Amino acid sequence: MRTTPRPTRSANDNAALAALDRVAWRATVFGAAVDAADKGVAPWPRELSSERTQLTWEVQQARLARGARILGIAPAPSPRQGEQIANVLSIPRLAMRDAERAWKRAVGYRERGPVLASLLARLPRARRVLDCILGAGALAGVWGPVTRWQKGARGRPARARRFPSCGTGFG
Repeated sequence: MRTTPRPTRSANDNAALAALDRVAWRATVFGAAVDAADKGVAPWPRELSSERTQLTWEVQQARLARGARILGIAPAPSPRQGEQIANVLSIPRLAMRDAERAWKRAVGYRERGPVLASLLARLPRARRVLDCILGAGALAGVWGPVTRWQKGARGRPARARRFPSCGTGFG
């Protein structure tokens, strides 16, 4: 059996993917972490401005905390819950524990942002990244159970897929 070699990515390709990821994450609650990790980006303004009416220092701090909660590193989850979140995110539990410790040691947003950004970089680069985030957030108790409807195959009816909630697996 003959196989074709996989194309390798150049440094430029990797840089382009990283830049694309930063742009995509900035449109989410994790935008605060990406901005905090990027030394070239100033902290969000302390007061409302006409340019960025919703994004202030307080919002950045709140989003950093919410991002840490979604990813299951602060507050530290129970061992079972931490394992479930790590499994849903497809990130090794040891890496999650390291991130928990780094978050606790971090002083200020410039040190906390890279902790979250490092976990985001470990997420699978696939369409299922949203599933990972939804599942982790449900397990962490950030939001309630999430149900997504999937199109039925070959004329079958659509079916609901429920994301995990605390203490349960995928249903």
